[in-house]
Amino acid sequence: MDWNNDGYDDIIVGDRNGFVNFFQRNSNGTLQSGVKLQSAGTDLDVGGNSAPDFVDWDNDGDLDMILGSDYSTPIRIYMNTGSASAYQFNGYTSFTAGGSTPNHYRSMPSIYDMNGDGLFDVVIGAYNKKFHYYENTGTAGNPSFAADNPLEYQNGGDIFTDHSDCRLDINDWNEDGYPDLVTGDYDDYVYLFMAHSVSIGESSSGVISPPALSLNENPVSSNLSVSINLGEAAAASFAIYTMDGRVALTYTTGALNPGHNTVTIPSNLPNGTYMLHCTAGNRELTERFVIVR
Repeated sequence: MDWNNDGYDDIIVGDRNGFVNFFQRNSNGTLQSGVKLQSAGTDLDVGGNSAPDFVDWDNDGDLDMILGSDYSTPIRIYMNTGSASAYQFNGYTSFTAGGSTPNHYRSMPSIYDMNGDGLFDVVIGAYNKKFHYYENTGTAGNPSFAADNPLEYQNGGDIFTDHSDCRLDINDWNEDGYPDLVTGDYDDYVYLFMAHSVSIGESSSGVISPPALSLNENPVSSNLSVSINLGEAAAASFAIYTMDGRVALTYTTGALNPGHNTVTIPSNLPNGTYMLHCTAGNRELTERFVIVR
């Protein structure tokens, strides 16, 4: 993000103590020492785990800030009353949606146009493991937000991570025109939730479904430990192939639950490179892995 409009990407990051830190990039690519962003002449401080994101909230040509924190307090909106090259904050207002003021413990807001209508929306990760979606029903320069509508799996049910403190970034991971989620949580898991186009009557929207498949760290002794995220309950069939196309092992589970599952596959494969192919419901997933003893 080019915070000071000089043509170079800078870094702005929250921290454990509640401050928001600006690292300006030099023309040679290096970064200057961090300085704390200020509001009304004092260091901006939300008390703990500050979580900023930026957007031109009022459509005036400069970046404003939305800021989450560690506490069950309203999300803050800081309007830039300066310019695109010289910010100035003078206090904040509380984020409101659906006629109320959301309070999410350990909130992390993220800005993205989730429904492709040209207006930025707000998605907030929180301690309760959900991703709270607030659709912008206002206009450019005068945003207004509908009530909380947590993101759901394609076949229904709120999206959860396994653990609390949902951290997220939103982007079009596979460049298919739909917003995907890359998320983390308190216990160090990282998830990728992919959006799909789903027709509803005469309209369509991006609905999240997570096709993540991975082998857990240090997976091999006599077993393979596999993590798989499912959008709905389904049995999973695994086939492990050598790199010349031979089937080295097959394994089928019973019905797995929606969301994150860990599957243990009995194996005693020799050293080498393999392809793990999984079929679950109507989804097929593939991951390459290496065994080194």
